[in-house]
Amino acid sequence: VPDYRHPSYVKHKLQDILSICILGFLADCNEWEEITDFVRQKEKWLKKYLELPNGVPSSDTIRIVAGNIDAAYFYQAVMLQELKKESEHYKKQQKKNMEGQYPGNITRQMKPSGMKTKRNGKILQHLEW
Repeated sequence: VPDYRHPSYVKHKLQDILSICILGFLADCNEWEEITDFVRQKEKWLKKYLELPNGVPSSDTIRIVAGNIDAAYFYQAVMLQELKKESEHYKKQQKKNMEGQYPGNITRQMKPSGMKTKRNGKILQHLEW
């Protein structure tokens, strides 16, 4: 997500503010002040994951920064990251499922399922594993 702020006015990292907004949303905070209160309560724990170099941003800072983020870009960036994570998880799961099932070069035998489909004038027989 691009940071529109002028560097000389930046006290808090954009990544920290966006993370705080997401965590506040997940914690059922409905107001900017509620998010700030939540972060202050959890500040010690959050510092394990966020830098927070100048402490907890004020509710006004969070409101202004969040209000100026391009929502479509943010959504696209978050969804892209989620898709990557899901894809990686799926690949790992598939690899894990295949490991140790078939020793050596033994491969699965394909056998016809009995279903037939006509495509482009040709009869295709569906195969299953």
